[in-house]
Amino acid sequence: MKQEHRKKNLNQLESIDWGKSPIDTVTANELHEARRVPLEDLNHRQLYSLVLHKIGLEYLFDKAWRVLEQNPMTEAKYYSGDLLLAVAEAPVECWNALRIDAFRSMIQGLDLSELDHEGRERLRGWRAPPDQPLKTAEAHHHEMLAFYRRLAFNDNPGLESKRRKRRDGR
Repeated sequence: MKQEHRKKNLNQLESIDWGKSPIDTVTANELHEARRVPLEDLNHRQLYSLVLHKIGLEYLFDKAWRVLEQNPMTEAKYYSGDLLLAVAEAPVECWNALRIDAFRSMIQGLDLSELDHEGRERLRGWRAPPDQPLKTAEAHHHEMLAFYRRLAFNDNPGLESKRRKRRDGR
């Protein structure tokens, strides 16, 4: 994060004032409020919410990265490691080769038992050896859907033939 950005908020940096949230939900109100906080004053909860919703990453990714360097399992809002998972799903534009390697090393050294099964699965692609390509969140999601489908069909072999019949119009 550039020094001159620290005292500004996202509304100022992006030259877009979101104003008051048009919908009255906790999440929408939190996001609109967090956009009005100077970057240097954002707390972990606000940072997590913005990163999770991919808002202002151009300005916030470095701040989130510094938090993770201090404590990768930071509990920002819901549970230990939630900021780590939000950062792991940031778009590819946020990453460079050095940061990818550093993140992989960070993940390798962690005890992920504090995360639930879904959280550990979301980090699985990052734990691959460096010579293997990273899986995008979307590719991982499709792989998991295929796995659960196979699991369901193995438990109920007739389900696959019913699905085929329905697909083929029989």
